[in-house]
Amino acid sequence: MKGIHDDLEHTAEKLEQVATTLAGHALYLQHSVHAQDAADMQGRIAGLQASVDDLRDVAQSIEQQQLEQGKAPARLTQI
Repeated sequence: MKGIHDDLEHTAEKLEQVATTLAGHALYLQHSVHAQDAADMQGRIAGLQASVDDLRDVAQSIEQQQLEQGKAPARLTQI
């Protein structure tokens, strides 16, 4: 379970980096002739952030389950 937990955290972190990069690109688009593309991009960013939140919720659930079973993960992190 620790491996799954760590993979979920790692994936959430990487997706958040993608969302941050896309947010910068969307900001550029807002100030160009591609304002509609920026609006579309914002929707995709929101979807990525929702996925990040879901991954972290599952990782936290696994962590909580391990704590309740007395099997604390080697590292407890909040990303």
